[in-house]
Amino acid sequence: MNKFYIKETLLNDLAISNQEERYLNLYLEAINNFGEGIYYGFSSPGRSEIIGNHTDHQRGCVIGAAINADILAFAKKNNDNTVNLISQGKTYHVNLNDLSIKEEEKNTSSAIIRGVAALLKEDNKEIAGFDCICNSDIASGSGLSSSAAFELLIAQIFNYFFNNNSLNNLYLALLSQKCENLYFGKPSGCADQIAIACGGVSYMDLKDEVKLENLDFSFSKHNYRLTIINCEADHKDLTDEYASITKEMKMVANYFNKNYLREVEKEQFFSNINMLNKEINNQRAILRAFHFFNEQDRVALALKAFKEENINQLLKLINLSGESSYKYLQNVIYDKSKQEYALLYGLAKEFNQNGSTRVHGGGFGGTIACVVKKEDSDIFNKNIEDIYGNCLHTYEIRKAGSTCLGKVTLKENTYCFE
Repeated sequence: MNKFYIKETLLNDLAISNQEERYLNLYLEAINNFGEGIYYGFSSPGRSEIIGNHTDHQRGCVIGAAINADILAFAKKNNDNTVNLISQGKTYHVNLNDLSIKEEEKNTSSAIIRGVAALLKEDNKEIAGFDCICNSDIASGSGLSSSAAFELLIAQIFNYFFNNNSLNNLYLALLSQKCENLYFGKPSGCADQIAIACGGVSYMDLKDEVKLENLDFSFSKHNYRLTIINCEADHKDLTDEYASITKEMKMVANYFNKNYLREVEKEQFFSNINMLNKEINNQRAILRAFHFFNEQDRVALALKAFKEENINQLLKLINLSGESSYKYLQNVIYDKSKQEYALLYGLAKEFNQNGSTRVHGGGFGGTIACVVKKEDSDIFNKNIEDIYGNCLHTYEIRKAGSTCLGKVTLKENTYCFE
């Protein structure tokens, strides 16, 4: 019986353990579906937004982190200029001779494959066909950016196979965001893709030319755990709700003849609220701008807290961010008769008095992010799961962003990465 060996340094970079069986089974499945060949492993993580909720589409500042849930893939080159991909039991065939946007493909894996390929070709990068099988432990719709992780996975395969691994992480992240907007059909900012591409904890200033800073930080080191609660509330067909945040923030920016709120001075905004209120007659838009400007201040303070390893200050700021998302950004309640997400947020705060609780990512019906003190985690988990069942997942921050793991080789009945 063959085994799969993953060296210790790679395990540390991916922040995983006991996944040898997963790697072996997926690799054998690749051979079973696509035949023998020279296979490479790839991994693309999910992400957790630490602070900076809904600020990236206004070119604001965000802090996000890659986590140790990922899309794992094994891929090999082929000669038919087609990407053949198997994911979670579904098969996709994307002919790279046709890279036009297809409305019927929106919100599908095919759209992402086609979009990444099209945008690379548009930039005069090399593309060609490959066979790939992947497996994800990032739950779709969990608020951990499974679509962005898939975009970066595909981008890294094209990068490694056909561009000599010459395309940097930021380039691939911005290209993936463009793919998500144009091909996948989701009006997102670029913070998710950057966190996934770069790994670790990333501070992002998105004002003009993107500025990045990697922060060496671990919640575990400070005796806390990053816990994600999946609300599992029905949040289908809420693209318009998400898009309204961008639309309304831009409405305020446009009042000042700017395209993004980041181009407006905070003092200018607050000193003109009376006239702004009369002109646009949309109080929710003004409140959402409140959130943006104050969230920018919180991100700046959080950056300082990260650098100083001031966990108490960081937890305070994350809590304030969550409250602002609820009160001002208003991405918790969208239907007065359906408030599962609001209830979960309230309960999580009640049960997590010594940590932090925040709206995570898009909001409306996805996930809640909690930083929970380790000694409180058992009772916290029990209190939540007594009400919601098996809905909790605890993650570590992962150092490696989306990456090629190496070529698969067989030595003495053991597969490993060369």
